[in-house]
Amino acid sequence: MTLSLRMLACLRPELAALMALACTVGGWALAQEAVDASAPARRVELGRSQAAAPTSAAPDAPRDGELAPYRAELLDLAFDAASAMPLRPHVKSRSLAQEGVLLACLELDQAARAAALAPKIENWRRGTAYAEVALHCIRKGERGDHIERFLERAHVESEAPEEELGQTWRRDRIRAKLAQAYGLLGRQSESLMFRAELENAEALRLSALESERVSDQQFDAVVESLDQAARIGDFDMIRYALDASVALYKRFYSNEKRRAKLEERVQEYWRSAPFGLRIDVLLGFAEAAHAHGAVEHAGELLAQTRDQVAGARWLAADYSRVMKRMSRTYRDVGQLAKAGECVRAALEKFEAEREQIPNFERAAALRPIAEAQAALEERGAALATYRRAVEDGAENPNARCRAEDLAATCSSMAVAGVEPDAELKARLLALRAGLKDPW
Repeated sequence: MTLSLRMLACLRPELAALMALACTVGGWALAQEAVDASAPARRVELGRSQAAAPTSAAPDAPRDGELAPYRAELLDLAFDAASAMPLRPHVKSRSLAQEGVLLACLELDQAARAAALAPKIENWRRGTAYAEVALHCIRKGERGDHIERFLERAHVESEAPEEELGQTWRRDRIRAKLAQAYGLLGRQSESLMFRAELENAEALRLSALESERVSDQQFDAVVESLDQAARIGDFDMIRYALDASVALYKRFYSNEKRRAKLEERVQEYWRSAPFGLRIDVLLGFAEAAHAHGAVEHAGELLAQTRDQVAGARWLAADYSRVMKRMSRTYRDVGQLAKAGECVRAALEKFEAEREQIPNFERAAALRPIAEAQAALEERGAALATYRRAVEDGAENPNARCRAEDLAATCSSMAVAGVEPDAELKARLLALRAGLKDPW
């Protein structure tokens, strides 16, 4: 069975849009092979036969970059805190927290450390963990048997029985990462085989990740596909259509006509979406402008974003995340005073609303502020804010909440490069020792 233009037109509109986008980016010939009915059965064998043979210089294991000892200690403590949660009934919370630490490891170029953590994750997130480690190594230019092993393990996890995975999107999330990894390796047949099995939202999410690779000739077809996907009205479809639009904006920023077309389209896409997505798009546009050296335009987009933010009501944690990102972009375009204003605004909102914020959400509101302070080289202020996050996260009588906050705060400090002093380090260790019933 092959996929023809006529058959594509007979598909449900949303599926047709997604397959059109996949075909536009990947090419019709590869898409035809991807939907062959025998593709799933052949996938593993094909993957092995087409695997690039490692060269003599290729590593057979992932490697860690240099890392300050205190950062390594924070990562170890973070994973230990996450793993303290009992599997029953908290396997979801535990695995999510463990995955967060693993991603922090990869952000700090600790691939070997992350690979050692992946098998300790007990649910479907083990599959995404292996895939993330593989993606990290591939992006670094590594090739070798270790990447094949990670991809194979991720694939095995994606084939777990339905009763173990629980929901289809979890299987799709692993397969989407596999499709992305094989695409980066240049093994498009395997990539599209995994893509062909994805349901609507995850397929569009993957296409959004790949939109920066769209060619000049593919632009109009991709935008048309996004139009069709966004018209479905589903939250995830709209979100990923907006993500793809931001990626395209960055890709085609130098083309004023296409840039204007995307600016017009996103206003249609976000009309029925939560307000926060609009802010994400505007900040993404500002970051794209800065990446292309258009500092003045980036500043204009940031001013527009601040006006939008000022006119909305925010939960403290959401506001902190937005202002952290805005602060970073202001810093990047050289407007340090405005970057500092964003951080202070987030801190002032937290102070004003602290008593109304549930104790299990306070640390989540403080961590982005500390990260922004660290990015502005305000180390003393960042350390003080982290200290508050630690104490606020310790207030909840439920050990699960305390474990989640402790893991997240330690990971945040490691990534931000904020070293705890002796007093704070002792406090972190004491909080870990105190993780016990009631969970």
